[in-house]
Amino acid sequence: MSLSDEFLQDPVIFCRQRTAGGRGQILIVAERDQVTPNAKNGYSSVGKMDRVSYCRIAQNVKIGQQMQEVTIGAGTGAVVAEVKKNPPNPGDYGRRAGEWFPCYYLPWQAQQTYRITLKHSGGFLEEPRIFVTSTVDGCSVIVEGSPTTPTVYHLNDAGGGGNPPPQPNLLTQQNYWNPKQATMEGRFQNARSPKEVRNHAVHPGGLPPLPGAKGVHAMNYLDVTEAQLPALTTELDRYAYAQRARTMINDAKTVRFDQALYKPYGTVFGWKQNTTWRFFYQQRAVVFYMYRVTDKQGAVSTVAVPRQCGFLLDEFWPNGSGVAVGKALVP
Repeated sequence: MSLSDEFLQDPVIFCRQRTAGGRGQILIVAERDQVTPNAKNGYSSVGKMDRVSYCRIAQNVKIGQQMQEVTIGAGTGAVVAEVKKNPPNPGDYGRRAGEWFPCYYLPWQAQQTYRITLKHSGGFLEEPRIFVTSTVDGCSVIVEGSPTTPTVYHLNDAGGGGNPPPQPNLLTQQNYWNPKQATMEGRFQNARSPKEVRNHAVHPGGLPPLPGAKGVHAMNYLDVTEAQLPALTTELDRYAYAQRARTMINDAKTVRFDQALYKPYGTVFGWKQNTTWRFFYQQRAVVFYMYRVTDKQGAVSTVAVPRQCGFLLDEFWPNGSGVAVGKALVP
């Protein structure tokens, strides 16, 4: 069975921590080519022809993390959701070799609001049952509408404030992230309501009630205080990472540990069970163990050995721990 098949059986069990009865896989989305923003009414809507992409769950894939390429290998405890706009084979409209499957993909852009409604016009051998969006490390993701055809927003506010504060304490992080959250919630509130939401407002007694809009923000999915920063607790750990650093430099002679750099991330995905969508977020991070490696000629290089970490997996819409975002009807 391929990793894609395992994931599609139950993505929640696939990604949930092992201590909670899951398989403990860290899910990293390798974003596809982005869509050029075409903002109307304060947001860019993903068009009908761009809603469905193709995805596979894989390992031994290179991704960009912190301005470098990192290979997500079989021993990392992580997998990559590779996303492509078109099927790997032009004649393939379902899964190929048990791996590629159709999914909904929502892009992002700096200082932009993107949204997508999870419906399509047909033509797929396999119904898209998975939604993914690009890796989040400060953006907000908000969901509204019907559980059968929800509308999802990916909002970015890169302006102002500079980089997150270097002191990883709760107060400084709140002072940095909360104004951004307020800006992005305001943009969501000002966006035109999707058609199904407007229909419910016009015919409130003739349609089943909709769940309230909810989302996740940086303070929900990021380990901003580095509370879960793992330690290299054993001599075996320290030796293994030093040896990996040694292999990254030709003719390496000496290896010296310098520091650990911690970068938290989040993954957001949706899962359609029967006719109903549920949305989840996964807290994750990467630790870069930095080493100074001296080769036989005396040249010194700094190399980073990454360690992928996965933490909480939780539902945020329509149930779960999402942040409620009130919104008056915007015609």
